Amino acid sequence: MAAFNRNKVSKLPGQTIRTMTSADEGLWKSTLAKALENSVNTTPDGPKVLAAFRKEIQKIRAAK
Repeated sequence: MAAFNRNKVSKLPGQTIRTMTSADEGLWKSTLAKALENSVNTTPDGPKVLAAFRKEIQKIRAAK
């Protein structure tokens, strides 16, 4: 599915598809982890909210 979408978007005018390097991917994951931690820590019942979200995502993925 990702390859299909990349191919579709790459054909649109003015669009460029780039692939992250391993270093970029590491930085991206680290940045997202910090943002997620901040969100969990500043949201009322943050850990419960995140757990419920992850449970719903698992249900959606299992249904595919």
